[in-house]
Amino acid sequence: AFIPINCRVVKRASEFDGSWTIFDSGLMDDLSRETYEAFARDIVDYDARTRRLKKVGLWTIQLAAQALFIGLAGQLA
Repeated sequence: AFIPINCRVVKRASEFDGSWTIFDSGLMDDLSRETYEAFARDIVDYDARTRRLKKVGLWTIQLAAQALFIGLAGQLA
């Protein structure tokens, strides 16, 4: 399970000239900044925060139920 965030990074092709890695081109810095800003927007957005909490709550219940069933199956075997 994952919690999606949406962000967009736009760079000119010339910024990649001579770059061997995403660090050399500055892409990693741009990705970090945009990801942080998108996550911060989701935190401030009440509706997005509510959806995220519901997803995490449902995921937790699913995990607990799965652990319970695995435990029961182990006792029956």
